[in-house]
Amino acid sequence: MCGRVNGNFHPTNFRSMFGLLLPPQWPGAYAVAPTMPYPIVRLPPGERVQVTLARWGLVPAMYHGVLRQFKPSTFNARSEDVKQRPSFALAYREARRCLVMVQSFYEWSGKQGQRQPYEIGRADGRPLVLGGLWETWLSEFGLMETFTLLTCSANDLIAPLHDRQPVILERSDWRAWLDPRTPEEKITALLRPCSADVLSISPVNSQDTRPMHKRSIEQVA
Repeated sequence: MCGRVNGNFHPTNFRSMFGLLLPPQWPGAYAVAPTMPYPIVRLPPGERVQVTLARWGLVPAMYHGVLRQFKPSTFNARSEDVKQRPSFALAYREARRCLVMVQSFYEWSGKQGQRQPYEIGRADGRPLVLGGLWETWLSEFGLMETFTLLTCSANDLIAPLHDRQPVILERSDWRAWLDPRTPEEKITALLRPCSADVLSISPVNSQDTRPMHKRSIEQVA
């Protein structure tokens, strides 16, 4: 499971890694939770690689209700059964895959009321790039971009905190992940936990995990 991420990366990091500019309305975020907007990198059919803001929590194209009545928890998708889950099957089958760059993500440990949050990032200090799926949904507000993060079994470092972790992709895998022509067996091979030595874990204050943009996204021109 991945229920909160740290989006406090520097725009120059994003540009150097992807060769793309962040959307001007993206304010950055100290912590991001499901339903909040977040930048994703994707390759729509017939277009070039692009970055766009999308709502974290995939809404399937087949859903015809209103957003506030959409109840399924779709901010994560289990990689083992993503092809069979109605909410994700179409996006997976049509290769609507995306890259999601984060500085780190959070997990909690301990009893209810005494839970200690931990920040999990790359041991080398670089941002993490997570594998996801995206979907365009026609909402009551017009077209809306949404996404989900794929998860896999946890590696030995994360397992004491949670039995799941996000799919983490190395730079050498980014092109294949986005390319709809990549054979499914290669994509399936990427849906695995990264090596434990790639990551580091450190305890943080619960205040650090509170969802918060650097500034109100509505105020961004």
